[in-house]
Amino acid sequence: MNDPCLLFTGALQVFQDFSGSNVKDLSFFYDFNDENFNLLKQKYPIINVACKGDDLSKALNLLRWVYDNTWHEGDKNFSFLKQDSISLLDYCFGKGKERAINCVLHAIIFTECCLAIGLKARTISCLPFNPYDFDNHIVSMVFIPSLKKWVMLDPDTKAYFMDADGTILSPWEVREKLAAHGEIMVNTDIDTKSDRSFEEKTGDYKQYMAKNLFYIVCSRINTFGTDLVANQQTLYLAPKGFDITGWELANRRFRVENAPAEVLDFWQRALEKAKRDAEKEKSLISLEQFSQE
Repeated sequence: MNDPCLLFTGALQVFQDFSGSNVKDLSFFYDFNDENFNLLKQKYPIINVACKGDDLSKALNLLRWVYDNTWHEGDKNFSFLKQDSISLLDYCFGKGKERAINCVLHAIIFTECCLAIGLKARTISCLPFNPYDFDNHIVSMVFIPSLKKWVMLDPDTKAYFMDADGTILSPWEVREKLAAHGEIMVNTDIDTKSDRSFEEKTGDYKQYMAKNLFYIVCSRINTFGTDLVANQQTLYLAPKGFDITGWELANRRFRVENAPAEVLDFWQRALEKAKRDAEKEKSLISLEQFSQE
């Protein structure tokens, strides 16, 4: 059977040892009080959007609001945009397909909206095993106090995964379910801008995330403009023995060799950065560290 999903889930099943770490005494930082969050709440109605219901409902309300008022465009160089929620919403909110943005920017907006209302949240990069891949995916994870757990929410497609009981899953729980071919469900209102059938959308999304949940990258400091923080620390949740540096170099070279003209400059700069960083030790964290609040 030549099923690519079996290849992706097989890789998840084989590589499941995430116990390694070279980071001691890790603690994530969540800033709910940056002054820019006050401006964000003045300019955009996120308080009114999120106000109804419990903490999970607030996160889901914001998820739908971000999705419903923005559009997706992946194959474009967005480096001209400042990567913070206000700048991004000013560019794309309610402005249709002409101002569409990619999954990175969707996740930044949503993560910062959650932080602005006091929910712990991180933007996470979900990456494939194969470095010869022109694609990966960026989503958000939000800690839901009433559930005492993290949930993975995707504002780019208005999607999330649930178990058989309807409990929304964390990134790691999704990875485990996909690896074991366990029962996993997708919300019924996934990607409502698409005219494809629900079965097509859910099947494609499961395969897409099986491909892109091989390893995860996130930031230690989570605040307004997380990627712009001067003393930011990038953290890697990757299987033991996986060569992160080798993957990044191979991936950046592949993208440069195959990139369309409009994004070539972006990936050339990314390759030069990967070369500069090749001698630096990556901050590898364990699953236990990744899962802490």
